[in-house]
Amino acid sequence: LLCASEQSLACDNMTSFQLPVLISLFALFMPSATSRDGNLKAVTNLIIDTDMSTDVDDVLAVCIANQMHKRKEINLAAVVHNTGLPEGVGAVSVLNHYYGHDNIRIGAFKGRFGNPDDVPLLKANRTVAGPYVENLVKSFSSPIRNYSQVPTALTVYRQTLAEAEDNSVAISSIGFLVNIRDLLESGPDHVSTLTGVELVSKKVKFAAVMGGQYPASSSHEWNFGGGCTWGAPKCPTTPQATSVFLSRWPSNVPLVFSGWEIGSKFKTGAPLVNQSMTCPAAAKSNPCGAAVGFYADWDPEVINSGRSSWDPSTTLLASRGTMDFYTMHATGMNTENADTGANAWTNSTQPPGGEGKQAYLILKDGAADNVADAINELLCMPP
Repeated sequence: LLCASEQSLACDNMTSFQLPVLISLFALFMPSATSRDGNLKAVTNLIIDTDMSTDVDDVLAVCIANQMHKRKEINLAAVVHNTGLPEGVGAVSVLNHYYGHDNIRIGAFKGRFGNPDDVPLLKANRTVAGPYVENLVKSFSSPIRNYSQVPTALTVYRQTLAEAEDNSVAISSIGFLVNIRDLLESGPDHVSTLTGVELVSKKVKFAAVMGGQYPASSSHEWNFGGGCTWGAPKCPTTPQATSVFLSRWPSNVPLVFSGWEIGSKFKTGAPLVNQSMTCPAAAKSNPCGAAVGFYADWDPEVINSGRSSWDPSTTLLASRGTMDFYTMHATGMNTENADTGANAWTNSTQPPGGEGKQAYLILKDGAADNVADAINELLCMPP
């Protein structure tokens, strides 16, 4: 776990030496010039890459993105699913349908995770299934029920990027990196004459990645190395996917990492299900709240306090920028153990694109409640 002293040290290390690096990073992340306070600005097109299968914060991330899409803050161009759970895209479709956005592209990872078939909750072609996905699909209507009805995530990535204007796409990666691995390893096809690396280099402005711990993790964080039995020292597929992502990501496209330590500091979603809280969108017909209720089978406290907000905060970052919530540590680069998925930030090595092309978030003092309020405000807006 990232201890308080390490977090404080990271904040203290934001010296004046790093200020030009930070300004450069902010400018690179967005199509227009930086705002007067240097914050990231919103982008036009958003792709969400979600592991909506276990933790319910993925649901909340897709719900706030739909609300921002409705408000024309962003164009939610696609949602791709990365755990191999057949009903996962059905749950995504339920959420999009609730907001009236059935036209948003959906794709699914249909490969294998190499997990044993005889372990409870696991199968060879998918990861853990949580308590809400199947219930959402059974309880709510949607045009898509399982991944037999959608193209692969790779196809959706390539189609969406090929059609986008140059330098116009943000990616919110809130799960495993198997889809992005497949994209980066892809060659030219009927969709585009460009390779996956070339498409990302040309079309993607930046990626916000929920993964890892900073400045270092003692073992793998779930998105970087999980996907098998909870608590296992290493899993068969995801560490390699993370390694490919970090090694093949185009050097001209900035990466900002939101670590486990960020979203664990605040919780969201409780107003959707807690009757003592005011929330205009709280209703039995709302699948966002229903998912939180289903998740209470695993964590009853979610009704009172909500769920840690790793994925909604990352998606909010990809959509609205840093606002006044974060600073960035933009010296050095992220490294990962390809065998286990554990990561560590090295300050002494520049990333391939030069200093300032990679950064991790640091939550400002007193900002946790503000991030949670911004997310809950979106969740409580009627569809």
